[in-house]
Amino acid sequence: MATLVALGGMEQGSHAGIATGANQAKYFDRIVGTAGTQVSVASGAARTGTYGLQINGTGANAHAGFQNAGNNGILGSSGTLVASFWFRFQTLPSNDFNIFIDIGTAGGNDVFIKYLNSTGTLQGVFGSATQLGPSISANTWYHVDLRAIHNANPHTLEWKVDGVDQTTVSLSVASENIFVAGFGNDAGGAQTGTVDIDDFAFSLTSGDYPLGKQKVVLLIPDTGGTAVQIGTANATGRMVTNSAIDATFNSANILAAISELPPLIGASATGVGQRTSGSGNAVGIPMTTYTLAGGETITGLRVVVCGWSGSATANNIGLRSFNGTTETILFAAADPNFDNSTTTPGWLCKMATAADFDTQAELDALVVRYGYSTDISPLPGAHAIYAEVAVKEAAAAQSIAPLSPTQRLLPALAS
Repeated sequence: MATLVALGGMEQGSHAGIATGANQAKYFDRIVGTAGTQVSVASGAARTGTYGLQINGTGANAHAGFQNAGNNGILGSSGTLVASFWFRFQTLPSNDFNIFIDIGTAGGNDVFIKYLNSTGTLQGVFGSATQLGPSISANTWYHVDLRAIHNANPHTLEWKVDGVDQTTVSLSVASENIFVAGFGNDAGGAQTGTVDIDDFAFSLTSGDYPLGKQKVVLLIPDTGGTAVQIGTANATGRMVTNSAIDATFNSANILAAISELPPLIGASATGVGQRTSGSGNAVGIPMTTYTLAGGETITGLRVVVCGWSGSATANNIGLRSFNGTTETILFAAADPNFDNSTTTPGWLCKMATAADFDTQAELDALVVRYGYSTDISPLPGAHAIYAEVAVKEAAAAQSIAPLSPTQRLLPALAS
């Protein structure tokens, strides 16, 4: 199965603080442009679910994506990137427009999937090498699979559009690694236009290509279930008005407080927090599930926490997943870089181990465990706790047209 390093469908419903949080644990490692203006989470940008990512390049560079380990990102020191994503132009741009960008560390040897205005087509680009792709229409969703190889000579970009192989782009240049990869235009001047992005998945494993058509579904705390205390009684509780925490543990109140969508942030926001220090103290949050349809499989799961703290002073928090059998540490107790902003929350987003959630039963049993803090001054809390699941869509069933009366007679006539 695939080994994803990131996935997203923007189903958390908010762009507030979207690149804020601990290194290698943000929703995006970085954005270029203003959240809510150039980079937005919008219901009008959704292919599946309720929300999608909207990149508006009008008047400025606009980009959302990931970066390498040297810049505190999740891409590590990889020279290989495999990606799957969907895009749509509600209105075709009047200029060339970069939909996807993958920048090499050497500079100039960059990958683009772009809209080429002069031909009305997609274009695959690797540095100075280019290949044309299919024609693009407005208000139509297209799926792109790609594999970019930087750490070989020649570099290659293999790509598919709606499952159809496009001509490989090849560039003879010395081996390098990846610096930044994501959506929109990272540098080199503003481009005018708006693109919708949804249901994306990234891997650094060459053999994962092609990832195929994915959709990303959201799981939220199950308000019909029961949150469980782990460790000391009443060590965790509902957080109220961003400054106080209930003295006693109440499952229903906690689940109601952290299941809001989008997350409720602001001076009166509620959530869950840890009120008693201890590496064994936490809360287990039961999550809703998704029932796989025929032919669908689970590609990956990412836990997504919208965070808050009593101040910007460092503290620590831990995050774990449980699939009914196995508990896995996703974020060992460390500073999540949360603060007490009422407008810009921090995010704590970590991929679960792929083998922990590759069956329906494991997905059904998902519990997110939050806490394990040995430093609760300031109090570490969460406005909301979600999980996003990448689901590989079933192959389209072949349709067989019914035989006409004449066709049904042919065998008889032949005999």
